[in-house]
Amino acid sequence: MNMKVTATPHPEDVDCIRQKLMAFNAQHVDIGEIKELAVFLDDDDGSKIAGLLATTWGNWMHLHFLWVEETRRGGGHGARLLRAAELEAIARGCCRVCVDTFSFQAREFYEKQGYRLQMTLEQMPHHHHRQHYLIKWLDD
Repeated sequence: MNMKVTATPHPEDVDCIRQKLMAFNAQHVDIGEIKELAVFLDDDDGSKIAGLLATTWGNWMHLHFLWVEETRRGGGHGARLLRAAELEAIARGCCRVCVDTFSFQAREFYEKQGYRLQMTLEQMPHHHHRQHYLIKWLDD
């Protein structure tokens, strides 16, 4: 047996592990239900000013990224993206959403959108930050 620790794994090695885990998971759940979801907002020139990336699986949407260009924040763009994603998630049969955000990011934004704090990891990723996990029931 050989063990290798690396900060630069080969893409084939990463894919190998991912495929083996997915094959195991497929014995227990329908991984074919996993679907990407993206919502983008472009300006009149076609440049991205905001975007949301998520996946849906079963009755959950997992929000991975929500970004709004700094000069455009506070104009409701994030809320619009989030609502569009939630409506698509409902159309896909989802009734819950989960998201995580750091203390220097957007916990208050999500709470204003109806998300409830479930858990906080202290000193994550550093001593003076926290990582918050929030969920929302879409059928409330």
